Amino acid sequence: FADMAAKANFILQDVDNPYLRSQLIVPAAVAQIIPPGFLGAFVAVIVFAFIATHQTYLLAWGGTLIQDVVIPLKNKPLSLKSHLLLLRLSVVVVAVFIIIFSMYFKMTDGIFMFMALTGAVYTSGAGIVILGALYWPRATTKGAWTAMIAGTALSLFGFIYRYKINPEFPLNGTQIAFGTSILSSIIFFLVSLLDRHSTKFNLDTLLNKYDDGMQKKNAKWWKWASGFNRGDKGLFWFMFCYTFAYLMVPVILCIVRIFYNLDQNFWFQFWKYYLYSMFISGSLFT
Repeated sequence: FADMAAKANFILQDVDNPYLRSQLIVPAAVAQIIPPGFLGAFVAVIVFAFIATHQTYLLAWGGTLIQDVVIPLKNKPLSLKSHLLLLRLSVVVVAVFIIIFSMYFKMTDGIFMFMALTGAVYTSGAGIVILGALYWPRATTKGAWTAMIAGTALSLFGFIYRYKINPEFPLNGTQIAFGTSILSSIIFFLVSLLDRHSTKFNLDTLLNKYDDGMQKKNAKWWKWASGFNRGDKGLFWFMFCYTFAYLMVPVILCIVRIFYNLDQNFWFQFWKYYLYSMFISGSLFT
């Protein structure tokens, strides 16, 4: 593929930012591999996927702001007209923020690492709060708020420090996000345990567990839910094991890489058969 590589490298040579250049390798290579016509169709698919993804994101982010912040603070139901108006204004605000942020922020890290750190502003605290509230009877409101505030503060500090103060910081966005999540979890457990007003919560009440009377009343529903045949159950377990195996592939390769040098030919063959298996298995599952 020397000719294709030469053309792709010619396109990339004017991109000074090493991280941006690394993100553009695939588009530059694809432009050499896919023939005209098919390339246009492929770009059209990408553009429509971009639009569909963004409209979903905008509504999700805008909706979260209204549903989880504004409405609980008002403490009373909104009229349909007011609710829709707030949602639309919230979506516009999110869109304007994205445009302004994108104009002034310069990428200095991989896209997925950047997404991990920005996502951690919410998920680093929310993740442990959701898990703790559902599965730990000793979880408290103080523990939840402390974990959320600490997770947000630590993530924002990591973001500013990594991208604005010290771009040469040895930890990338994914590693900072992981550390922030661990610290938020520790804070959540410690504050909940130290909360003097902590009482053991009845999780069955939270999860609306049915009593015997309700189960008998909904007997038809339970019968329908358990009506999967052996083929359905076999497919489920096969997909479960298959997905777990794919999750273990990078772990195994990381361990192997410590002891053996995996050359370029290995990776070429690996990705070829990896993509083949993904395509075949995806088609079968569908």
